[in-house]
Amino acid sequence: CAIADSTTPNSIWQNLIAIATESGVQAILGTDDLKQLIHALRCINRTGRTAGASFIEEIQSIHWQLQNLYTSISAEIVGIFEQKGEAAKVLHQVKLMRTVKSEILRTIEAFIASAEDLDFVANQCVPPLFQAIFTDYANSAPIARDPQVLAVVTAAVTVLKGHLSEGIP
Repeated sequence: CAIADSTTPNSIWQNLIAIATESGVQAILGTDDLKQLIHALRCINRTGRTAGASFIEEIQSIHWQLQNLYTSISAEIVGIFEQKGEAAKVLHQVKLMRTVKSEILRTIEAFIASAEDLDFVANQCVPPLFQAIFTDYANSAPIARDPQVLAVVTAAVTVLKGHLSEGIP
């Protein structure tokens, strides 16, 4: 376990992201670290949904980390599915990584739903997000695709309506 003594979700998140940034995402793909990531993301998400505007500031500060982690974990999952086929779906580590991805998507969905600066979200956050999730969706084995992607896209289209650019895939 990379982080044993951090107790707050934010400190767990920041410590694990620092390790992933320094050593690569593989350094935090152990069972204990993935469980800590899931716990931190769920806490950030739950707290954020009740915090309102302060949640927006928190998520804006970690949005790129969320997206980068999503992309990195997606690549790891695709690699495992390429090696092991559909049997990869039942591997404990894959289940945990898929849960991390789902929690990231739920957090981003909540961020979009709570957004006040719709132009910023539509023009700065959504295009690279859509690129990441659509690429992952296209590259993933059908059995490994996350239905939470549809919830994020629905939230973006519903909340951002006319703010979305025509260049979004």
